[in-house]
Amino acid sequence: MTDVRARRVAESAWIVEEAEDPVALAGWLSGVDGVFEAWPAFDQVAVEADANLDQILEAYLGARTARPPSTHVLPVRYDGEDLPRVVDALGCSVTDYLRVHSQTEFLVRAMGFAPGFAYMTGLPPEFAGVPRLPVPRPRVPAGAVAVAEDYCAVYPNVSPGGWNLIGWSSAVIANVQAREFLFAVGDVVVFRPEAPV
Repeated sequence: MTDVRARRVAESAWIVEEAEDPVALAGWLSGVDGVFEAWPAFDQVAVEADANLDQILEAYLGARTARPPSTHVLPVRYDGEDLPRVVDALGCSVTDYLRVHSQTEFLVRAMGFAPGFAYMTGLPPEFAGVPRLPVPRPRVPAGAVAVAEDYCAVYPNVSPGGWNLIGWSSAVIANVQAREFLFAVGDVVVFRPEAPV
């Protein structure tokens, strides 16, 4: 298993390292016979199970590989409060930045930080690299489209956050209670402006 490793920490407990999508792994494990609980956190999943975890993880990797990437087109309203600061830092106009952002095919490279939070890349270097806020906000609304460093993301739920807010999308990114998440690693995301840019 190339990127999923299990380490036994007690008779029926394991720590599984899964850097790509620990939330998806925990959701998948919760439906497997012999697995009692699975708790994702950062790039790991704590698992309580009375089963052969190595065989279970091999099946998970097979299922994950079989899932074809999806393309998501998200509506976006480019009215984020940090947009002026982003373009000032990059030395470009708002029009040029939004044109590039809305024409970029972003690739979901990793999942983390919060359930359903996708780290996406794809912006050309000259339109990326804006640092995170020096002090994170205590509350970022669900659907906020944000950028930081080389990444873009859509906040799946209300949470603290230190990324630069450039817009907002009405797309539903995550339903944690139902274990439903829009994105998976390898997916492509395109932002479609609700108004001309």
